[in-house]
Amino acid sequence: PHEFASKCRQALESEAVSAALHKWVDLIFGHKQRGAAAVGADNVFCPSAYEGAVELEGLPPDDRRVLELQINEFGQIPLQLFAAPHPRRLPGAAS
Repeated sequence: PHEFASKCRQALESEAVSAALHKWVDLIFGHKQRGAAAVGADNVFCPSAYEGAVELEGLPPDDRRVLELQINEFGQIPLQLFAAPHPRRLPGAAS
């Protein structure tokens, strides 16, 4: 387990990952999570998957069960944290 964790850490802290990490942040938490930028990045999901899109309280029991099942099986889109592109990690920062 220690060797596996060490290799995963090396990979995650590598220059290759550092060079692309900002793109992942933009898709998951940033400006490409919603709207036209998300459409352009093919990063769109079922509308009910977005945080806060559906209020479970007050739904008929069958509808609520269906949505809870969907959330449990597929998850929800996290809150959008950034409205502008995330900056790249500085070259050499991974070493």
